[in-house]
Amino acid sequence: MKYKQKSIFAGGWTAEKQRQLDSAKLPDKTKCNTCKKIKAISHFSNKQQSLLRDNIARVGERARTPTAETITCRTCVGSQVHELRCMICDEVKGLHAFAKAQRKDPDTAARIQYTLFEN
Repeated sequence: MKYKQKSIFAGGWTAEKQRQLDSAKLPDKTKCNTCKKIKAISHFSNKQQSLLRDNIARVGERARTPTAETITCRTCVGSQVHELRCMICDEVKGLHAFAKAQRKDPDTAARIQYTLFEN
């Protein structure tokens, strides 16, 4: 079982802890905990960035390395998908343009107009 470390604010808030958290500089790139890809910090949500800041403040420079794998990128977090890219025509369309079966695997999704004539 993985031991989860406490937040820097465990034990209460102090001005010193807040200053320590604010001074934690984020790296330009970091590795996603889920997909294991090194991505720019802009690919991570503000919540994930604050988790990284907290980790840097607690652990130190070791957490700033691009391979630290402490946060999850926006793509891997699992937010609602509203659009898909058709693999045939390479256009981005809303979910209504894709059959439910095509939505399950977005990497190979084809629009309804292309799947109707497969048989």
